[in-house]
Amino acid sequence: MTTINTKNNFPNLKDDFKKDTGLDAKEHMSDYINYFNARMTDINYQTNFQSYNVILNHIDALPDTIRLRIAEMIREHEVIKQLLKK
Repeated sequence: MTTINTKNNFPNLKDDFKKDTGLDAKEHMSDYINYFNARMTDINYQTNFQSYNVILNHIDALPDTIRLRIAEMIREHEVIKQLLKK
């Protein structure tokens, strides 16, 4: 299972803001806050999309997994083995 670590990226994205916009974050704090929120929203979307994809793939395989486990339980059951010998 993937662990998700969170950290305060507010000061870390100031360099990216400068590269992407050419503006200084201290002088344009309201723009930087919007930029930061957009970046965090995108990261949140990407994380959720990947999580949903993993969950849906597991759910999609669940019926086959259950069917295989039930078949294995039946094959390995002592009563069934005795009935098959007769």
